[in-house]
Amino acid sequence: MLRSSLLYAHLSVLLVLPFPHSGGATVTEAGREHRTEHYDLYVEGDLDPIETGAMLEALHAKLTSFFGRAPKGPLRIEIYETQDRFLGALHRDRQPYETGGGLYGPTFEKVWLSIQPTRAYTRQLILHEATHQFHFLVATGNEFPSALWYTEGLAEFMGMANWDGHALEVGVIPAITLEDYPARARDAFDQIRWDLESVLEDRVSTGQAGSWALVHFLANYDERRFRDLGRRLEQRHDPGAAFRSVYGEVTPSLVAAFRSWLAQNRQPWQWRWNSWQQRGDWIEGDSDVVAVSTLKETPRKLEVELQPVSGYLKGGLIFGYREADDFYMMTLWDDRSIRVVRRLGGEWRSIEKVKIDQPPGRDVLAVEQTREGVRLSANGKLVTVVEASGLVGLTVDGCKARFRPIVDDDAGFARAADDGAAG
Repeated sequence: MLRSSLLYAHLSVLLVLPFPHSGGATVTEAGREHRTEHYDLYVEGDLDPIETGAMLEALHAKLTSFFGRAPKGPLRIEIYETQDRFLGALHRDRQPYETGGGLYGPTFEKVWLSIQPTRAYTRQLILHEATHQFHFLVATGNEFPSALWYTEGLAEFMGMANWDGHALEVGVIPAITLEDYPARARDAFDQIRWDLESVLEDRVSTGQAGSWALVHFLANYDERRFRDLGRRLEQRHDPGAAFRSVYGEVTPSLVAAFRSWLAQNRQPWQWRWNSWQQRGDWIEGDSDVVAVSTLKETPRKLEVELQPVSGYLKGGLIFGYREADDFYMMTLWDDRSIRVVRRLGGEWRSIEKVKIDQPPGRDVLAVEQTREGVRLSANGKLVTVVEASGLVGLTVDGCKARFRPIVDDDAGFARAADDGAAG
């Protein structure tokens, strides 16, 4: 589970690692050092320090707009390849640690974290911890605000982002994440019978997902009042009194508005297995074996533009999905063939194989629910019709590919709330 642990170190001495004073990335014994305008990064593994630095600079601009000022730099962030190396770095620096894959240490004004099982998960953790660092240094006197839901929720508000390698959107709901915060938040508030007052008073916790949802809702519900509340919590006012002084009493209408917001703002895609993420206007699948994601509701027609990224292309659409061992797929292969197969009882059964006449270019695959069955097409041409019922979705097999989905009257992406509160 992605969590952050914000802990004070008990020593005032920081073991400083050497870093270059140029804009390039240099190789050290275990990783690479990279300096940007506002950050000093140490990066291990196959994570790209240049792209990571660009993402952090985009976050820095968002946070500067949000808070109206920026901390003095450079800001130090260290990213380790494994959990063991991350823990070793904390031990070396004598930074106390409780749990999780990353933390910001106020005494050292530094972030440490480990690379997570997926790139999207790693990116969310980097943005989360970097937000803590910026927040503490610029707004709290480098101390904890009085409400944990605000501290963690704001970091997740910035961490649940859409990064395409060039532009960063924060305060949005990605189309697909492993954690599915909107669904988890609904479950968390259901369990406490929507006792919003107890959460706002910081007496009851709804976890990372619930904190994210509350901050996301309040930031977009009324940005001015949310920032007023934030300043009071950063000055360590009593959470309940601070909320009532800004918003008034927690009324049934406010609770109803929050419930309605959570009901409307769902992630449309369900992560089934292996790696999926939103990248700009695309959904990206990346796996050494078969990976599957499905829409939570089956539309009349799912159409996707398919773009290979790396590896030998085998990617396309899932349909008739009932469970992990009962579904159909239509995939486009590198040899320009379309193959339709069924997975059932631990075996694959071939249904259809056809060649595509067009050379590689803009390939569009579609599955459509009709009275005759599921109609499969590639680049506007019929492939076959299969009698099947179940969910539809995306698949890649041993490659990385991107999909731009069009689902009836929407784009297959989650409702993107106004991110004005984040700049």
